[in-house]
Amino acid sequence: MKEETNSRVLQNRISNLFGTGEFGEFRDYLYLMESLFTQEKEKAQQSFNINYLEEEAKSAGEDHRDYLNFLMSEKHREISLISYDFPNGFRASFLTQLFSFLEFELKNICYYHSTKNGLDFSINHVNSGSEFDKIKTYLTKKAKIELNKLNSEWEFIKNIKLVRNLLIHHQGLISDQNQNFTKIRKFAENNSLTFTKYNQSENQITYILILPDRKILENTILVFKQFIFELIKFLEI
Repeated sequence: MKEETNSRVLQNRISNLFGTGEFGEFRDYLYLMESLFTQEKEKAQQSFNINYLEEEAKSAGEDHRDYLNFLMSEKHREISLISYDFPNGFRASFLTQLFSFLEFELKNICYYHSTKNGLDFSINHVNSGSEFDKIKTYLTKKAKIELNKLNSEWEFIKNIKLVRNLLIHHQGLISDQNQNFTKIRKFAENNSLTFTKYNQSENQITYILILPDRKILENTILVFKQFIFELIKFLEI
């Protein structure tokens, strides 16, 4: 009875992934936050009133020019934070959360597949590798999924995982000596990500990867959703 209940719960979760379910909630959350960033950016730009700053700087007396430069510098910093730093930080966090969600739901699908088919082997029996590697092992070895048949989505997922790891562990910084440098750079160029030189030493050049807008996140939601949809069809869930 417990296995039947767990199976129904997993099936309900899988059904709720589409339409107005979790993927729809991720999309709505993304649109809400991006809209708020746009509004705050416009407010900050409109509040940049040089006449007001000059009047305020006069209170510093003889040091009014230095104080004016300070006020203007702080205002530029505020606009920069709201326009670039805060949105990029949010997008990196959003991508991390979205990928974690994908892993969680793929594990659910693996659990449901093993329960539905009465298998004595589940994803919990895969001992080595990351959670993502365990999912891949179960799908290919036990569920007999040929991931090359889902090639476009699977390749995107592998690349977005590299981007996610780069953002989490290295703040988007990558050396041209990194083994994944060419792959990440090509993915960035093909998906309109900002990939620019950060600094240079005698032996290497370091670049920084930035998510300049919400497009890559919108596309990631669509690809993840399509991948799960195609996977469910293959597994006949």
